[in-house]
Amino acid sequence: MAKNEINDIYYVAKLDSIYKYVSLERGIEFFKKKALNFNSPLEFNDPFDCNPSLIELDNKYVIELLKEIKFLDAHVLDNYENDPLLSTFINLTKHKTVWNAASETLKNVKITCFSEKKHNLLMWSHYSRNHTGLCLEFDTKKLISWTAKFLPKSPVFLKVNYNILRENIMHSGKFDNNELFTWLKTKSKDWEYEEEIRLVWLETEKGVDRRLPTDILKHVYIGNRMKENEQNQIVELCKKSFSNALISKAYLSSTKFCIEEKRLL
Repeated sequence: MAKNEINDIYYVAKLDSIYKYVSLERGIEFFKKKALNFNSPLEFNDPFDCNPSLIELDNKYVIELLKEIKFLDAHVLDNYENDPLLSTFINLTKHKTVWNAASETLKNVKITCFSEKKHNLLMWSHYSRNHTGLCLEFDTKKLISWTAKFLPKSPVFLKVNYNILRENIMHSGKFDNNELFTWLKTKSKDWEYEEEIRLVWLETEKGVDRRLPTDILKHVYIGNRMKENEQNQIVELCKKSFSNALISKAYLSSTKFCIEEKRLL
């Protein structure tokens, strides 16, 4: 188990709950399938998120590759810094190599995202379609137990790191899990309000049953702008699929700029 993975699973295990903000459509899909939706990082809205350009390939690795194919004499390659044309070629080769390797890796990666906080105004606006969707509260420990059933190809919990400056990840030619996880959980500080926890599937077989246990969902919060008929639909779906989950309606506080809640059932 990688160092990143160990540290992050301990962090997540200390949280009683984690939250997922979804649109009405995604919420209906969730209740019907009783399963989380995992997306490709190639589809993420942040252009820096999981971008191959965040990975810096070690020049030594490129030199060794060129030596293996006998591109030039080893002595010439070892002194590439003295040849501007060769240096440019190596930099281009390095960029193309890491881009292809990273892009190929991402094809097998699927991620679903959670937040540490409920009733975050920005999260309600951005991911629950302007408060017309839902916020789902999951029991963290039961979610961790659920992931264990997929060993040895279990999804991995990662706590997202937020930075102002880009600190590119040095890559030696083959992704180890520490490099890979650091890459998959690094984002700009602009996104820090999300307080994001990721559940990352690096490899999974087709046909795997991803349905969740019925007691894993603790609470459903309905957006304050959801229409009454849609709210009734969500309540019925929740009762059928996760009968133990509490259901509350979110509303605007009359005294503060915040979201409060009122129990429906």
